[in-house]
Amino acid sequence: MSATPPSYQFPAPLRYLLCIVGVLVFYAQFTNVLLADAKIDGEPGNRILSAWITLLDLQQHAPAKIPLPSRERITSLIPQALLTAAAGSFSFFVFAGVRQRRFYGIASVLCIPFSIVATLFNAMSGFDLDIDDPGPFGLNTLPLSPGRTEVLFGLQVPLVLYLIMFLIMLCFVVAQIVTALLDRPMSKSAPASE
Repeated sequence: MSATPPSYQFPAPLRYLLCIVGVLVFYAQFTNVLLADAKIDGEPGNRILSAWITLLDLQQHAPAKIPLPSRERITSLIPQALLTAAAGSFSFFVFAGVRQRRFYGIASVLCIPFSIVATLFNAMSGFDLDIDDPGPFGLNTLPLSPGRTEVLFGLQVPLVLYLIMFLIMLCFVVAQIVTALLDRPMSKSAPASE
């Protein structure tokens, strides 16, 4: 006897795409918190494309200019970065694994607000968008954390996709409720005895 394959809510390519987006969101939100205190010297009005690419470029060309905070500060930020990134990307992995069962849709819809709160908390604790801040000795410093890649995948993509996923899953949940109500047998009232 062969077991029937599990029936997922979404097709396989969309599930794989949700997992990839979840990993990218985790990366960006983890980076935003972990490198929140790091700044580099730069031109006013410039933006960093990606924090890790910039660090790699500095490592190759000017290793003495790497602007990381102290090791103790980074070590103290790792738990917060892991927690907010995991909570912020959790919904993508839940949606990738949601099956066509009665309460799975409701549970996945309920996890979206927690991911939105985690994403917003991550944005408040990780982003430093004051780009033209003159640093020490009048030098212009650029925040390393909110690179364009990290802002895109850490804030913009999750918020837009959470709204879309919420609406899609809300439609699935409403459809399941309506189907359950229509399939319920009507109770016939007993005839009055005389």
